[in-house]
Parts: sequence; structure tokens; C-alpha cells
Amino acid sequence: MAGSSCGRYAQPAPEDLIELPPGSELFVLPGRLPVGMNPDTGQAEILENDPYSGGTRRLLPPSWPRRIPPHFRRLPDQRPTRRSCRFLLTAPWAGTGTGSGSPASAPIRTHARTRPASSRSDQPPYPRPAQATPGQPPDPAPGQCCLTYGCPAARNYFLGRWEAPLPTSPSCNAACVGCISLQPSGCCPATQDRIKICPTPAEIVEIAVPHLRQAKRAIVSFGQGCEGEPLLQAETIAQGIRQIRSRTDRGTINLNSNASLPEAVERLISAGLDSIRVS
Repeated sequence: MAGSSCGRYAQPAPEDLIELPPGSELFVLPGRLPVGMNPDTGQAEILENDPYSGGTRRLLPPSWPRRIPPHFRRLPDQRPTRRSCRFLLTAPWAGTGTGSGSPASAPIRTHARTRPASSRSDQPPYPRPAQATPGQPPDPAPGQCCLTYGCPAARNYFLGRWEAPLPTSPSCNAACVGCISLQPSGCCPATQDRIKICPTPAEIVEIAVPHLRQAKRAIVSFGQGCEGEPLLQAETIAQGIRQIRSRTDRGTINLNSNASLPEAVERLISAGLDSIRVS
């Protein structure tokens, strides 16, 4: 197997290889041919055909950062599609190989919990019906996020566990390259639709409170991949947090944010925000 390091071919040391951890998923990268090392010559070679009739790259579960990215050669005239961008821009791809049995890769374990891997692999049999207005989730509905985009947070919402999403902001104050919900540059399609409306505090409460009351290790999070920067909706979120905490003190209210507006962060903390992840 071959990997990539600073744009050059690299081979992992045998002692770094482990059997792929639970929660890994196997895919073929669209429009790309894998590169392997010829064991006889030690030279890198492009594999025109898959000798194993299986996938060529592994998607590692969260808590297992990769040491070696995959190496590949892009096929000519391959324009990026929405589906391929969803795979290529947002996933922790790792080079993999096979030896005497199971596929192997060279990640490092940084987190002891198995929950992140389960959130990626478990799929609810069907999404529960959306509640009627005013409790209807903001567009796009969690059912689409769960079944079309494979969002782990949306899965958690339908499975009644862990961290559930509360998207609120259709706008952003950054222009990140590789943003998965908006690509104004036109370089590649966005991998999913950004929400088009900002929910009301009452709509936020209708989704958050039942989850916090009932879910195992309950968390609700503002700042999802289907939205912009939630701090731009700080007043709406602050009202929602206060109303949530007037109904339940259970669980964690979290914010995923670029933290670009410190006064807005202070406002949310004063309203009852429990935690923040800063990107």
C-alpha cells in the first residue's frame, strides 16, 4: 500500500499498521485510481484495475486520525459532482492495504470512546415524522439530513441519543474554502443545501427540549454543516436557550462556532450555553 506525504509517495512502517478499527467504512474514491507500491521494484505504480474487486480507500471513524492520507491519480476530464465532493471534502480518508486477512491502515487513536464510530455507522430504520408547525424543524428537515446527507447528528436525533443538531443560521461571516453548505467560488458543488430560514426560539425549543429530556448523554448543538455562523443569530439563540432552560436543566447545550464575535459568545453564555467548540 502507498500513502501520501507532502505530495510524495510514502509507505507506512509495518509497526504502524493496525487492523481497521470498528466503524470504518470502505469506499472507492470517485474519478480516481489508487497508487500502490510494487513489492519487487519498490516503485509506486498506478492500479488501472482493482485486483481485489473491492474498495480502494477506507473512511476512518472519528477518534482515529490518519497518519497517512491516500495517494491516487485523478482520471482526466472528471468534473467534481455533488456526491463526490461530499465524500472528498468532508471525510477522514486513509490509505489502506491488505495483508494476511483484514484490511489495515495506520491511524492513531486519540479518543477512548466508541460513540463517534457508532454515530457514523448506526442508521435509524426510518425517520420519525416531523412535528407540525410551530415544532417543524428548520429546512432542510432532519429526515433529509439523516437519509440523504448521512449526518451523524441527525441520526442521533432520530435514534434519541447523544448530540442532536439545531441549525439556525442561513448566513455566515467567513468564506472558508471547502465549505460544505455554500461554494460561491464555483470551484466545486456544495455537498449539501444550506438552510434558508432562521427558526424562531419556539421552534428551537420544540426540537431541543424533548431530546434533552429523553436522550442518553443528551446534547443539542447550534452550528451544523448545513448552516453558516450561528453567532449571527445570537439573539434568537439566546432566547431559545433561556426558554429551553426554563423547561429542563438536563443535558448540554453546545455551540459550534468560529468565535468571531466575542460579545455574542458572552450573551449566549449568560443565557445558559454550556459548551463551545471553536473551529
